[in-house]
Amino acid sequence: MNKISLILNRLSFLLYLGLLTNCSVKTTKDVATPVEASNFEYHTTFSPAFFNSCQISISRKNNIGQLKLTVYNFIDTTENFSFSDSAVLSASDFNFFFHKLGSISLMKMKSNRSMALDGIGVQNTYLQDIHKNSFYFSSPNKGSKEHQIVEAVFDLSKRKLTKKNAQEYFESLEQYFDFGLPCEKIRDKPYEVRIYGTLSSSEEQALTKFIHDIPSNQSVIIDKTNFGSMGTMFYPLFRSLIKRNKQLIWATTYTIQLKEIGVDSSHIVPDIQTARQLLK
Repeated sequence: MNKISLILNRLSFLLYLGLLTNCSVKTTKDVATPVEASNFEYHTTFSPAFFNSCQISISRKNNIGQLKLTVYNFIDTTENFSFSDSAVLSASDFNFFFHKLGSISLMKMKSNRSMALDGIGVQNTYLQDIHKNSFYFSSPNKGSKEHQIVEAVFDLSKRKLTKKNAQEYFESLEQYFDFGLPCEKIRDKPYEVRIYGTLSSSEEQALTKFIHDIPSNQSVIIDKTNFGSMGTMFYPLFRSLIKRNKQLIWATTYTIQLKEIGVDSSHIVPDIQTARQLLK
């Protein structure tokens, strides 16, 4: 083969590669990502072992987005709903949601049928254009794709559904996953913290730090209006708190454990509104 033929063959090969590359790019752009898709639906049903089940739907039809929560009256059932709530979703909300998902494709997820008798089952259905994918998982571990999906759904839902019953429901449902210590600081002035759900021995280190960070020299509201229970192992920790700060106001109707700890009844009020009013 002479040099001219060799050069022509190489040019032909490079041109062929260029055509393949252009075709590849064009195909990728022609397939809409979830953020770009004008129509999709994502329905997920949470069925906890000892708590009310619910369904959360995230959808966009003709660029109109909606988030809907339906909470049912009973465990592991989708009949006789207790309450529902909904919100309109903007483009930034969808960007927030899919950013939380990261590289996870809801269309490519597969079922994980591991058993969790006292955990939670999560059934999912995702529809985009003419495509559909259904998958199931239960009690996922922190760091897994399944747990990341739950985090994305909860973060969007808590961001948009701000009514008290919805927020408290999500706080309780979080207990079936690994969302960390169920405590948070709400504000600085007045200093207010919220403790919800249940406290277990695995959270001892995190809870100890959280309680130690509560100031000693100012009034503090401790909101426990959606609190379940804790082990007696934490009693000394809370006793040390009420010993170093005499200006604590506790908001709760569940007073048994507070009285066992030694909290004076005059420092307990039934709701957060009353607690805030006392400090005005």
